[in-house]
Amino acid sequence: MPLKKVKVFLAFSGFCVYVVYMIKNNDIVKDRQGRIFQVLNANYKTDRLGKQILCRLYRSQKRFAFMPWQVKKHSFFS
Repeated sequence: MPLKKVKVFLAFSGFCVYVVYMIKNNDIVKDRQGRIFQVLNANYKTDRLGKQILCRLYRSQKRFAFMPWQVKKHSFFS
């Protein structure tokens, strides 16, 4: 495959993955360490970092903000 076609394919496949894994409020997500969270605000924005996802640790009141690529939907709830 020519380099241009490879770049287009990778850009399109990345877009498809992002569309499939769009996260909404009240979704159940998992981080890289395997901890389970509930999404409180999927469009949480800060001035310095931009778009983040505000989550609550499952069965707790601790809140965390993640970048969109740091979490993925839990396989049982997607």
